[in-house]
Amino acid sequence: MTNLKKFAQYDYVDRFMALKSIGDIGTPEAVDFIKKSRSDAQYQSENGFLYFVNLYLGD
Repeated sequence: MTNLKKFAQYDYVDRFMALKSIGDIGTPEAVDFIKKSRSDAQYQSENGFLYFVNLYLGD
C-alpha cells in the first residue's frame, strides 16, 4: 500500500494533522508527498485540506 493510500483511510481532522506534521518535516520527500496531495479529491472539496497543502507549497 502506498503512503497516499494509507493516508486516505483517515478522518479529515486526522489527515489535516498528519499533513501538517509532514509539512513541518520539510524534506524533499515531504514536499513531494504534499504536492501529490493536490490530486486528492479532498483538496477540491475541503478548505482545511487545501489550506494546509497551499501553506507548505507557498501558494
